[in-house]
Amino acid sequence: MSGKHTARSMSSAVSPVGSAGAQVVNLTEQLVVEEADALLATCTTDPHQQIFALPSERQRLIRYALNRVNKVYLLVQHPQLVQRQYEPAIAQKPQIRQALREGLQAIVNVYAKAPKRSTALRSLSPLATPSTSAS
Repeated sequence: MSGKHTARSMSSAVSPVGSAGAQVVNLTEQLVVEEADALLATCTTDPHQQIFALPSERQRLIRYALNRVNKVYLLVQHPQLVQRQYEPAIAQKPQIRQALREGLQAIVNVYAKAPKRSTALRSLSPLATPSTSAS
């Protein structure tokens, strides 16, 4: 996979709480994005590269994993100081990786079952979306 996809910044998973300036940081979301990028970087087979070159399929994979693991949140005064010190979420890595592998396989299976599979895969591009109409 190319390095076109970048992980979301920690600030995108942050929500303000109360008037004291404390914010809730979703540690699991950031870790799932990082693990998804790492997993997709190891996918060297042609169908996987074509399917997950689509931003919508990458997002589908991330949503799939996020819906299957418990979330870990942290209440912080300065989210920029959180950096990569989120051990409670790191403890979830095995579950996150398993959910990502299952999601990857589920998404690939959808494309594998599509009629005229080889034509559909060749037509995929980062800007295209899979067609659901019969030809």
